Formats: sequence, C-alpha cells, structure tokens
Amino acid sequence: MKKLIFSSIFFIFFSTETDSRLLNFLSYEPKTETIDNSVHSHTTHHTTQNNYNMGFGFENKINAFAQGASQAAKAKLPLIKDFLINNKYKITIGTVVVIYSYLLWQITSLNKKIATGTTWSSWKNNLTMKELYQTCHKKLAEELIRDIKLKYMDAKNFENLSASIFAFSSDINKEIKTLKRYNFIVTWIKRFLIGFAFPIQHILCLEADQKIARLEFMKSLLSEWMIDRKS
Repeated sequence: MKKLIFSSIFFIFFSTETDSRLLNFLSYEPKTETIDNSVHSHTTHHTTQNNYNMGFGFENKINAFAQGASQAAKAKLPLIKDFLINNKYKITIGTVVVIYSYLLWQITSLNKKIATGTTWSSWKNNLTMKELYQTCHKKLAEELIRDIKLKYMDAKNFENLSASIFAFSSDINKEIKTLKRYNFIVTWIKRFLIGFAFPIQHILCLEADQKIARLEFMKSLLSEWMIDRKS
C-alpha cells in the first residue's frame, strides 16, 4: 500500500517534466524520400542508407528520451523525499484507513458468503464429515451427479453432462479459494492482535475449515465416479 502511495506521489512530480518530452517523442515523424523509377538501382542504395540512418536516429531519440526521463526523476527525488517527511503522519493515517477499510469489507462480504446455505459447501449439510466418509461413496456420487444435473442442466440440453461437470468443478474451486482467503485474512488479523476491530465470527472460522474439507470430499467423489464410468 505504501508503494502504491509513493508511486502516485512520484508520478505527480515526475509527469510535469516528462510530459513535454513524451509528446515530442510521440509526435516524431520520419522524413521520406521519393524514389525516381528511372534510376532505381542508384536510388535503392540511397534509400537503404536513408532507412538505416532513420532507424539509427530513432534509436538515438529513444535513448535521449530515456536519459532525460532518468535525469528528471533524479531531480525530483529530493522533493519527493521532503514531501514524504513533511506529510508522514497524514500518509500513515491514510494508509491505515485504506487497509482497515479493505479488510473490513473483505471480512464482512466473506462472512455473508460462508453463512449462506446455497453454496456447494453446504451439500449434504445434515451429515457430518465422518458420516459422509462412512456412507457408500458410489451412492453419494450418484446423488451428487443428480444434483449437478438439476443445477446446471436445462430441459433443452439435459444430455450435456460434461459442461455441467465443468461448471461444477469451477464453482467449487472458487468456493475453496474464497474460504482459504477468509482463513488467511483472519489468521493475520489475529496474529497482529487486532481481531477486536473486525466482525470476526469464530464459529465461521471453524465452519470454513469444515466446508473446505466437504468440498475436497466432493471433488474426490466426482473423480471416483468418472473413473468408474470409464472402466
């Protein structure tokens, strides 16, 4: 976040001096020479030489622009340093506010996603993970395929099971990623002892791990079903 703020400040100071150089560079138009068809063999040599010279000049212009930009940046560094020193408290407070707002938004939105009962992580929610493992996997896989068809297939395209399985796999991978992100954010918030400042629901932290395990189990069920289908 500090790098982002520093880059913005650097751009403000730097752009005032480099804009004119950039515009001049972009507005460069190489000169062209007409070729006299009556002396084609003679002028071809000169044209080739001129193209070479123009390319060389273009490269020089790039180098000159880069050197000018580098010098302008070095000239602005002391001003940027002074600006950061004079406004360090404002920048620090602003950075803290931005980070806190982002984390608060993340925690709030993830709380809602985890608590909802319409995601795949809530599949067979009436059974514990232990009960799922003890249930016949073949039967569970058939029920899972049935639920996948009901969610992703329509009446006109009921036989396209492959597309439905692909959509299902994409959705559960997104859910796993979301749950892991929630655990990651909560872990770091607790590590810095600032959990009191966020609406962290500890029951959801436990549920997140359980939901990840349930989704991974469903992926294994689908894999077993596909293997049995091919055999």
